[in-house]
Amino acid sequence: MPDESTKEENKNIETTDDTESLNPHVAGDVFHPDNATDAEPEATPENENITDSATQSNPVEQLEKPEAPNGLLAIPPQPVKKSSKKGLLTFIFVLVLALAAAGAWWFLRDKNSANNSQTKASQELQEVDLIRIGTTDGPANNLFPKEGIGISYSQSRQVYEGLVGNKDKSYVPLLATSWTNPDEKTWVFKLKPGVKFHTGKLLTAADVKSSIEELQKLDFLGYLYATIENVEVVNDLEVRITTKEPDALLLNRLAISYIWDQNAKDIEGNNGTGPYKLDTTAAYEESTATLIANDDYHQGRPKTRKLVYKIYESDAKMNTAMKANELDQMETVLNTEAVAGLSEAGFAKLEFESPGTFGLYMNTLRANSPLKNKEVRKAIAQAIDRKSLVETVGNNNLPASQIIPKSLPGYDATVSFPEFNIAAAKDTLAKAGFPNGVTLEYLYIKDIQLEPPVVIKQLEAAGFKIKAVSFTELDPVLDRSYAGQFDLFSAAYTSDLADSRDLLGALLESSEQSYPVYSDTTFDKLLEDSDRELDPTKRIAILQAANKYATDNLLWIPLRTTAYVSFYQSNLSLSQDFNGGGTLGVYYWKVGQKPVN
Repeated sequence: MPDESTKEENKNIETTDDTESLNPHVAGDVFHPDNATDAEPEATPENENITDSATQSNPVEQLEKPEAPNGLLAIPPQPVKKSSKKGLLTFIFVLVLALAAAGAWWFLRDKNSANNSQTKASQELQEVDLIRIGTTDGPANNLFPKEGIGISYSQSRQVYEGLVGNKDKSYVPLLATSWTNPDEKTWVFKLKPGVKFHTGKLLTAADVKSSIEELQKLDFLGYLYATIENVEVVNDLEVRITTKEPDALLLNRLAISYIWDQNAKDIEGNNGTGPYKLDTTAAYEESTATLIANDDYHQGRPKTRKLVYKIYESDAKMNTAMKANELDQMETVLNTEAVAGLSEAGFAKLEFESPGTFGLYMNTLRANSPLKNKEVRKAIAQAIDRKSLVETVGNNNLPASQIIPKSLPGYDATVSFPEFNIAAAKDTLAKAGFPNGVTLEYLYIKDIQLEPPVVIKQLEAAGFKIKAVSFTELDPVLDRSYAGQFDLFSAAYTSDLADSRDLLGALLESSEQSYPVYSDTTFDKLLEDSDRELDPTKRIAILQAANKYATDNLLWIPLRTTAYVSFYQSNLSLSQDFNGGGTLGVYYWKVGQKPVN
């Protein structure tokens, strides 16, 4: 996703938010559903003037064993070849434990069979005729193949599907039933037979090939699929995908690689394979859209029969509509106006965080810039009071302690930036050779970006001399930022793939970064290594090492993340199923009404 400063100008240049992550598949492995749980920048001196690379020759080895990320994982496959005796013994041991657990559960189930049979009917979710969904994040009439922004991304996930989907924080088969890796750049997917498009046409491998190839041509999505070299039809129900290099994020990409019937007359909302399709008899406009259940859905009859999306001008109006029972669910950034009185009225609530971070770019590539000095960057970090910042710009924000948010793999609770301390900032600046302060240009969009004026005051309090370079229009800011014509610049990035590799690359990798601010071969290699590493534990360790390296060298200063909330009728079985950006990310076909006790 392009930096959120470009995407979110329509929303006060703010960033938005289940988080999908790793692909641990190695050569020779197979995944079966039975295993699843249900202007050019100026030249710079050598990099040692920017970072302390010499002391960090092997960043990965400096880390302890990584903790599991708070995100979606690809389920490890069962080995089918190139497996060692040790691996086989481990698998057998795990299998024995699994069978033992299953046996214990079955024993208890059998023991209580009478009670279970009596209560099963009452415990089953009942169908829901209609869920009315409110949001301020429109428009409602932007379904794929239009560029999805706001609520339209979540809408499109109801209508269209990829080869894989999400369940229990894992990647699982969806239009594919299994996949194998003959080698580290080859993936062979077997398709689910009998899947129908909304048009009635049966899904084949040719549809997968043509859809992915069309996705690669789209201006707003093509970059996500740049790693795919070739898609080959093996037979009607088998497709082979070859990547240019080993791609640990291929499953992440395929989860949002929609497969559609390209021969359909109605190319918007009625040519997918999903549990819903666009109701062409209802209004389809910026303020509203209706999706109706697809009873030929390959995973079964949708529990929720109809979805009506409503776009509101303000959180206050949406809040009023919720209280008046005009909505069954609402989603928005977490703020006082939106949530007032809803918990007291008995609505259930789910809070979720953006898979992205808003922060401060520091341009180390400008000739003779004091920002090349790590201690100057440290002084900037010490001068910023994140808590005060988020209180000033709005209560929908959370102070960010590190570049990677908690929702993404690579987050490490032991990593943090220097704490706010003005005296320490002044001392650090003096020791860096600038006792009288440093003059820096801060580029931003006036009256839209709320953070820069606050940060400027904080930096000035610590002895920095800040020249505000502000514009009321977006274009001149983007022109300057893309050309690296700034010292400081605030923006955010939200991961399309819900993976920290995506985030770190867009922010700081030499050839990928949205704004040219930094170049370091050690950092770049860490990201490249994460691309090639298909073992999940090892890959998380690499991402954590990259996160720590960026933190230790103060390459980018995180300021805040965005908090979101969804209120809904308490009798609905709502949960977060996938990364919905600024939406909850629900598979509504599974949502039913809880039985009355």
